[in-house]
Amino acid sequence: MRNLILFFTIALFTMLTACGPEKGAAKKANPKTTQTNKGKANKKAASTTAAATSTTTKVKLNNDQKAKIEKIEANYAKRITYLRKKNEWAGEKNAKTRKALNAEKTKELKAVLGGKYKDYIMSQMQAKTKKK
Repeated sequence: MRNLILFFTIALFTMLTACGPEKGAAKKANPKTTQTNKGKANKKAASTTAAATSTTTKVKLNNDQKAKIEKIEANYAKRITYLRKKNEWAGEKNAKTRKALNAEKTKELKAVLGGKYKDYIMSQMQAKTKKK
């Protein structure tokens, strides 16, 4: 019995020192840093502008319109990311904010695209469904 207790004590000590609790704790803390979250936000904004660029090729637009659309999409992606960080985007209490922001974006896009707005939105929706 004494040998069994001694064996488990040594085994437990070996396992605790071999795993290195300091290394494991550092690895768990890294994904929660703000740098990682900023990277995700930047990737999301970049993917939004990339989607806008790919859909503009489906809808025939001139370079000026493409540049304006990319600027509008990037601007609203930043604003939405900011509101999400402040927890002012999701939920019923923020529905007015979402509707107002989306209405502004729609108004700006319609001003740039004119009659091509519906085609642009349809191509964007098709691009989103293909990604999923």
